[in-house]
Amino acid sequence: MDILASCLAGAIVELGKCFCGCAYSKIENFAKFRSNLENLRREMANLIILRTSVQVIIAEAKRDGHELPNRARVNEWREQVEKLDTELDAELKLGKQEVPKGQSIPGPSAQSKCLDSVLKSLNREDVNRIGVWGMGGVGKTTLVRTLNNTPSFMQPFSMVIWVTVSKQFDKRRVQIDIAERLKLGTTMEESMESTARRIFQRLQLEEKLLLILDDVWEAVDLDHLGVPEPDDHPGWKLLLTSRSLDVCRQMKTDKDIRVEVLDDEES
Repeated sequence: MDILASCLAGAIVELGKCFCGCAYSKIENFAKFRSNLENLRREMANLIILRTSVQVIIAEAKRDGHELPNRARVNEWREQVEKLDTELDAELKLGKQEVPKGQSIPGPSAQSKCLDSVLKSLNREDVNRIGVWGMGGVGKTTLVRTLNNTPSFMQPFSMVIWVTVSKQFDKRRVQIDIAERLKLGTTMEESMESTARRIFQRLQLEEKLLLILDDVWEAVDLDHLGVPEPDDHPGWKLLLTSRSLDVCRQMKTDKDIRVEVLDDEES
């Protein structure tokens, strides 16, 4: 763990220098090259995501009783990122005052901001249920898929289960999908109660679980599926996507994150 943490800390610092150096260089040329703003926006979005990922890794190491080497250097890098983010906001506000009528200055990606918010929520001990909501086609599933497909983001969890619920909610199909993810053999002939008991028993073995319910149109009763309530298991998280904030609230979410409609420059 110490060797891994040492390598990780070194990589974080060097990667942070690369991002910061590139971003600062582009800020200096802000007034001359508008095209650089697109690259700056992308790099700042990556930097924000990297910063959140680092925070997750540090918190995880602390919970496991490990001390991250070069902690002072990592903290210094995080402070530089915060300073850069603040300066970038100031530059963008200044730039908007000087842009000719009919043109616009691109700001940080809405998707990257939402992803950053989700990652922070996953790392909070007081947040067990997270709702990602917004109208159809704004990128809710894409955002969560990006999260799910990035190993460093999923590292804190011993098990990640992704289930698509859909408008035609079939409780039995969703339950079977969960059972298959857990490698529990089941058939349509088996009763839901029997499958629920086996899912419940299997999930008790997981210390840190992330259950992702995608495209939820109505409240899902976790007990009927055999999934214990996340509130009763420290380290367990429920992440759901829905078009409706009401559905999120019916699922008793602790944090609701709205995904806004993409503008022309982001779409």
